[in-house]
Amino acid sequence: VFPFPGTESWKGIWASVFTSFVSLSSFHRNTMAKRIVESIQYGGITFPSIVHSEESIRYAHRSFQVRDSDVFNVTYPKSGTTWMQEILTLIYSNGDPTFSQSTPCWERVPWVEHNTAMQYLENRPSPRLITSHLPAMIFPEKFFTSQAKAIYTVRDPKDVCVSLY
Repeated sequence: VFPFPGTESWKGIWASVFTSFVSLSSFHRNTMAKRIVESIQYGGITFPSIVHSEESIRYAHRSFQVRDSDVFNVTYPKSGTTWMQEILTLIYSNGDPTFSQSTPCWERVPWVEHNTAMQYLENRPSPRLITSHLPAMIFPEKFFTSQAKAIYTVRDPKDVCVSLY
């Protein structure tokens, strides 16, 4: 039974839409499973190879030039990373949402360990906003001898598990 009178002719269209969503959902599951299978190891930690390479993580760990004015958004996955990226962007733009609304998050607050880090971070003017999921043992070494700041966002582990589901 359709909710609106006279919409019975739309049954075929709605069936198609529903089937497409189911197909998309299974495509998404298969894609995510493939991403998990295709991974790399660095420092005993597994990373998805779709956005990381051994070279990109080694660069972040050993070679990334941390500036004293850098601000790192450090989180465990699914713990409020994007939320904090948005907050930091608004703080650094004095509350003006134009930059936040016109530039993708990954470009405004790029990930130091991603394959694109050098492209987005090296020539960026200070202060740079940088995001990372790296643990302390492979975090950029030069961070620990700099005056750079880190904002560490945590979330209840049960909520993280729900977000990962």
